[in-house]
Amino acid sequence: MRIHVKPHYQTVRELTLDKVDAMLANGELDGREQARFSESSEWTTLSLLLHAIRQTSPEFPATGPPPLHAEHESRSRSRVLSLAEAEKIVQEYGSVLAQAIPAGESAYCKSWLRHSPETIIQAMKLWLAYEVHQRSLTQDFRNEIGGAASKLPYFIEDTEARRLNALWGGTSDLRTPDEPFLAAKEAREFERSAGFLGLKLRDEMEHFIGLIECLDADDPLYYQRIYVLCGG
Repeated sequence: MRIHVKPHYQTVRELTLDKVDAMLANGELDGREQARFSESSEWTTLSLLLHAIRQTSPEFPATGPPPLHAEHESRSRSRVLSLAEAEKIVQEYGSVLAQAIPAGESAYCKSWLRHSPETIIQAMKLWLAYEVHQRSLTQDFRNEIGGAASKLPYFIEDTEARRLNALWGGTSDLRTPDEPFLAAKEAREFERSAGFLGLKLRDEMEHFIGLIECLDADDPLYYQRIYVLCGG
């Protein structure tokens, strides 16, 4: 197997695993370099890529794909994210979108989310990967996931969300004649920025689906590749 590695301050090199091990042993690499599979365009760290490659290749169990490592909300340690947990995380996020958002508000309070945006994205990708593997992915489901992902940038710190919504709704304390114009401009800028980031996340989901569809299910490293692409 050959992988692409970006040594610090050097150009990309295509290396065998044996060569990578030798360079790690003599200090030429430290594991923090960017790396990817030769046939993939998704970069991760060399240490994570090697960890994924050297795991035993599990098959999808009855409950779904092999576990995916996701970050605890405390960011203090990692836990394992199963398919069942991924589905629950996505469904809980969908409930927030359906029920918790007041009409007319452009910014959403981050405290409404039970999981970090990063964990929600990982959960979405894991669920999508399973649907692709099962050949059960429908256009409606990929649209639903893409649409939900596109709303994540609207979730910001609670105090900032309330401030922006007050500006947008005209309920903020304004002290000069110019402030209503400036307040509306700031609120519109937030909506424009969040909308742009949301489109990027939707595109990221579509790109991820394409990558999973290109994987060979008979490849011994099939599940490790999914693991890396999901960001676990």
